Amino acid sequence: MNSYFPHDSNARNDAKILKVRMKYGAEGYGVYFMLLERLRDDSEYMSVKDYNMIAFDLRVDASLIKDIVENFGLFAFADNGECFYSESFNKRMLIKDEVSNKRAAAGKKGAAKRWNGKSIAKPSSENSKAIAKPPEDDGNKSKVNKSKLNKTKPSRAKSAQRTFAPDSEELQAAQRLWAKITANNPETKEPNLQRWADDLRLMHERDNRSWDKINRMIKWSQADVFWSGVILSPKKLREKYDQMAAKANAEAREQAQPKSYGKPTRVEAKPDWLDNPYQPSEKLEDQAKAAEIAAKLAKLKEMRRDNADSKTT
Repeated sequence: MNSYFPHDSNARNDAKILKVRMKYGAEGYGVYFMLLERLRDDSEYMSVKDYNMIAFDLRVDASLIKDIVENFGLFAFADNGECFYSESFNKRMLIKDEVSNKRAAAGKKGAAKRWNGKSIAKPSSENSKAIAKPPEDDGNKSKVNKSKLNKTKPSRAKSAQRTFAPDSEELQAAQRLWAKITANNPETKEPNLQRWADDLRLMHERDNRSWDKINRMIKWSQADVFWSGVILSPKKLREKYDQMAAKANAEAREQAQPKSYGKPTRVEAKPDWLDNPYQPSEKLEDQAKAAEIAAKLAKLKEMRRDNADSKTT
């Protein structure tokens, strides 16, 4: 409520504001109330007459700010002329402040009566809304449930309480995973192998993974470029097992298929007619006719030469 100020629902119909709306429309109306908001934020309900700074804050032109402040009778100026304020706004805030002060006083009085005058917070000069604080020996102080304090969740190490023999499947699988991890990164910090063995036990018993599958997945995960940087513990191996199994199976299927290097060649069935190209009979007949015509033309030329020779003799 520190930023609240009264606003009448019919303020738009005020004679002075009507003149602002007639000249600037809704923009002028909005600028006027944004100016009031700025006054509300000041402890004295005043604003420095720096139109450029105000215009930057409200994202409007400085001439608009100056016109509304100085020429519509909505604001007044301090004696030094450096600040402006709104008389009607100050009257409204005076009423509000009086009501707030009365409520604050009544609250402090009620708190004093409730706690019999003990350990009452004294208001400072800057804060008149102090909150009464109950005395430390008050009988209504919060009670702690002792049973909750005594009930602690057992750690995993205490709840498991298992020790795996050196020749057990669990510990051997843990050592195998650790050896693969250190082969990829010799600087890896040494883990608690007994705890790792217990994780692998859960993987075998609860997830129904055979030891053969677990050991093969350990080998595959640490050989994979991506998963070798993810699987750094049996817990993570158990969590990501299904995802890795899907990828491993896909790789196995791909390797089982015959490989073809380079661009694949499409092989089509060869038709019977390709071995014996078709030669249409019309083409052969045309060739015979052409030969016959050529022979006739040659004979005709020979006859013309003979006639020419006889005439000259």
